[in-house]
Amino acid sequence: MNQFLVSVSGMFEAEGFHPRGAAKLDFRELEGTCCYCSEEAAEAFSKAVSGPEGIAWIDSGDYHYLSYFRARGIGREFELILLDNHSDDFDLCGMLSCGNWVTALQEQSGCKVSLIRKASDYEACQDSPLPVFISLDLDVLRKEEWLTNWDQGEMTMQELQSILASICSKRKVLGMDICGGLSVSKGATEETLQTARLRRERLCDFLKEISLLK
Repeated sequence: MNQFLVSVSGMFEAEGFHPRGAAKLDFRELEGTCCYCSEEAAEAFSKAVSGPEGIAWIDSGDYHYLSYFRARGIGREFELILLDNHSDDFDLCGMLSCGNWVTALQEQSGCKVSLIRKASDYEACQDSPLPVFISLDLDVLRKEEWLTNWDQGEMTMQELQSILASICSKRKVLGMDICGGLSVSKGATEETLQTARLRRERLCDFLKEISLLK
């Protein structure tokens, strides 16, 4: 799969993360995007971030709702495998947000959702024949593995990699999103940013090893 970056907060630019060959969509000047998605932003994202193909780095967890725009057009039965410390399935309340995009996606597509907060949660969804769309929020990891601006889980990077490798070996992967991190506005230091860039680069290398990336 190919990959691309969706820059909204400027986090990737601060980290210096831009993997070779990855396309970039820059929405830093777009208003009405942080945590909640305005109608203007939804229109812009609908045009630019559509279709599940490839791997998308979609900024911090504040913008996890971008997964909705990518996965809603899957024209077949599928399973959303959500690796996240949060379920993101609250009531819609009239506006798409990082906390309710899964609800919106289920209403739109009727997809099955498997939430994986810890490694043992993965056991329940190993044998399904459905193709999958993977949505990874890095806040599923413990703080020692990755710093984000949301409360975090207890999964280790080794456990995460084992789950991703298993999914790729057993299921047809339609696409993948990765969000999570810490922007300067949310308290990132220069050391934090450098560490995040190195860890993203290592994650890219791993995704190539399991054939999710070219």
